[in-house]
Parts: sequence; C-alpha cells; structure tokens
Amino acid sequence: MGRKNYSAYTDDDWRSASSSVRQILSNGWPVYADCDLCDLRIRADLESLARRTGPQASLRGAKPRCWRVDCPGRVTFYLDPPGATTAMAMTAKDR
Repeated sequence: MGRKNYSAYTDDDWRSASSSVRQILSNGWPVYADCDLCDLRIRADLESLARRTGPQASLRGAKPRCWRVDCPGRVTFYLDPPGATTAMAMTAKDR
C-alpha cells in the first residue's frame, strides 16, 4: 500500500492497513479511544494493547469498557493517520 494520499483509500485499503495492532504500530498511526457515554477521549497505548491481546489482535469492532472510573460506557477506537482529513472509526469488523 505505499500511498500517502489517505483521501484515496477505499474501505478495503483502510482494513488492510489497520488489520492488526502490529500493522497500526508499523504504520506509526495514532489510535484514539472515545467513550460513547462520558465522551472521554484518550490516545490508545498500542504497545500495551499488543502485549495484553497479542500483536495480531484487531481493534475493528472492539468495544471495551471505558477506562474512566465508574463509567459504564464502551469505547470506540478511531484511527487517526497524520495527513488524513478525518479520523476513521474502527467499528466494522474485519471480513
């Protein structure tokens, strides 16, 4: 995939470029976790996630609990490559 024009990426391009935590780390792209309930937004620690879930784990479709104390909400992961016009919600599971 060596393209840098993220606006030309298709859904399949995004899926293949972010198929695993290892792939996202390799691309050097930040990922944010936004709580659907309390609006907490934090930068995901991908290295820690890779250690806990394995580097082949996918964030697509994952909805872990919010990290804020006493918040029962769930987070959505957003991929935010530098130069992209918008962050991409990682809500659809890989095919």
